Amino acid sequence: MKKMRLKQISFVMVLLFGFNVLASLVIGALARFSPEAYKINTSTFSQFVNYWIKNGWSYGVVFLGYLMIYFILVLLLIAMTLICNQQFSFSRMIRGIKTPAVYVMTLGLILIFWPLNALGLKFPVTNYITIPQTFVSMVSNPLLWIIFWGVILIVILLFFRLKRVLFDSVTSDQKVRHPFKESWKKTTGKFLSDFFQLFQCAVQFVGATGIVFALQWLVDRLGVRTLSISFANVMIALLAGVLYFITAEMVFIFLSPLEREKRDQKYSGITALVMIVLIGFVSLILSGKMLHTPNSEYLVMAHMGIASKEDVPNSILSLKKAHEAKPDYVEIDIQKTKDGTFVLSHDTSIESLSGKKYVLNDVSWNELKQVEFKSGNQTVKLTRFDDYIKKANQLKQKILIELKINATITNQELEAFEERYGALMEENHAQIQSLNQNALARLSKYSENGLGLLSPVDNAINASKFNTFYAIEYSSLSPKTVAAAKKVNKSVYAWTVDTQADLSTTYAYGVKGFITDQPARTRKTLDRLRRHPHYDLVVWNALLFKRANF
Repeated sequence: MKKMRLKQISFVMVLLFGFNVLASLVIGALARFSPEAYKINTSTFSQFVNYWIKNGWSYGVVFLGYLMIYFILVLLLIAMTLICNQQFSFSRMIRGIKTPAVYVMTLGLILIFWPLNALGLKFPVTNYITIPQTFVSMVSNPLLWIIFWGVILIVILLFFRLKRVLFDSVTSDQKVRHPFKESWKKTTGKFLSDFFQLFQCAVQFVGATGIVFALQWLVDRLGVRTLSISFANVMIALLAGVLYFITAEMVFIFLSPLEREKRDQKYSGITALVMIVLIGFVSLILSGKMLHTPNSEYLVMAHMGIASKEDVPNSILSLKKAHEAKPDYVEIDIQKTKDGTFVLSHDTSIESLSGKKYVLNDVSWNELKQVEFKSGNQTVKLTRFDDYIKKANQLKQKILIELKINATITNQELEAFEERYGALMEENHAQIQSLNQNALARLSKYSENGLGLLSPVDNAINASKFNTFYAIEYSSLSPKTVAAAKKVNKSVYAWTVDTQADLSTTYAYGVKGFITDQPARTRKTLDRLRRHPHYDLVVWNALLFKRANF
C-alpha cells in the first residue's frame, strides 16, 4: 500500500466506527420515542386513521431524526475529505455544506455500499436498510445472483469515475460548476487501477474470512466448548475490525483520489493493526454479538407444515408427513375468509386453474372450497383450519399458528375466532404468532394460548404480559436480543433456518425455537451441535449477511 496512507485509512476507520455508534444511540432513542407497534389500533379503519392523526407528529419527529443522521454523515464526509488532504478550514466546511453535489454523492455512496453491506462492510446508514435473508434466499436461481453481482460490480466501477466529486467540491479554491462531469473527464483511463483497488479489497476480505474460519476449525477439533466460544468471540472481533478497515479503505478512495508518492509513515502499520483490534472488540461488545453458552434444549418447528420443500405448504395433505419428521411444532399460516372461516394460506389470494384470482378476505368459504389451484407441481384445494387442527389433535401434533391479518380486525372478530377455535387450540397446546402486534395484544384478552410477536427485524424486547415469545427473522437476530428475552422469561424463535451455517449461528446465539423447511435434518444438525462445538461457520456468518448496528 505504497500510495495509500495507512495512518489516514486508520483515521477514517475510527471516524466511521464513531459515527455508527452515534447513529445507533440516536436511532435507539428515536425507537424509544416512537409509539410501540402493538398500540397501533387496527380494530377498524377509522380507529387506524385516528391513531395516525393523533400520533403523526411523533413519527414526524422520528423522520426529522433520520434526516439529522444523514446531515451528520454529510458533515463527516466533508470533514474527512478536508482532513485527509490537509486542507481543513471552516470556510471549506461551509462551502461543502452549501454544495448540492456533496449531498448527491453522499446518497450515491449509501446506494453503492448498500449491497456490499450484505458482505459485512460497515458504511454508515446502509446497515439499517438490509433485506432479511429469508426473503433474499427465495431467489434460488444461481444465474440471477451471478447477473446481480455482475451488475453491482459494473455500477461500482462506473461510480468510481465520480470519485473526485467530493474532493473537488470541497478542496478547490474555485467553485466547480459541473463536479460530476469534471470527475468523469479526470478519471478517464483509470479502469484498471480502479479494478485493482476493488480486487485488493476483495482479496483482503476473502483472506480474512478464510483465516478466521481455519483457525476456529482447528480450535473446534479440540472439543472443548468453552474454549471454542471464547476463541470464536476473539475471531468475530478481529473479523469485525478487518471489515471496518476494508470499508475505510474503499471510502478513502472517494475522499483522497489523488495518487500519492509518499510512503507510509513509520509505525502506521502498527497503528492500523491496533485500531483494527480495538474497534473489533469494542464493536463486538457494543453490538451485543458476544457469544455465550447456548441452550441445551430447543424446539424444532416445521415451517408452513412441511417436512421438505417438495411438500404442499399449509395443507392437510402434508400434515401426516410433517408429523412423521417429529417436529415439536408444525407452523402454519391462517387467514380469514369473508364469512369468518379461517383457511390455511400463506398468500392473501389464490389463482384457480382457469386463471381467476380469489382474494381470500373477499370470498366465502363455500365458494373457496371448490377452487382448485396449483401449489408447485400439484393441484390442490384450500384446507379449512377446523379440519387441520382436528387432524393435528388426533395425531397429538402441536401447531404454531401464524394469524395473518391483512386488513383491520375488530375485537368482536377476535372474540369470535377464540370462541370457534379456542377449545381446539387449548387441546392442542397450540401457540399463536402474528405480525399485527395490536391484534395480538387484543386477542390476549380472550385466548389462553401462548402468544408471540412475529417480526422480520430485530424486535425490541420488553416484559409485556400478553406475549410469551418472539419469532424473529434469523438474519436480524443477535445474542443481545436472545439474552434480553431470557431476562424477562421469554423465548426467541428464529425463522426460517435451513443451512448448516444459519443453524450453527442461531444455535450459538442461544435461540430456543428453529422454524425450518427441513425439520428432520434440522433436528439431526442441532443434536450434533449440542454434542460437539461447531463455531467455524459462526465466526463469519455472525457478521456477513446480517443486520448490525455497527
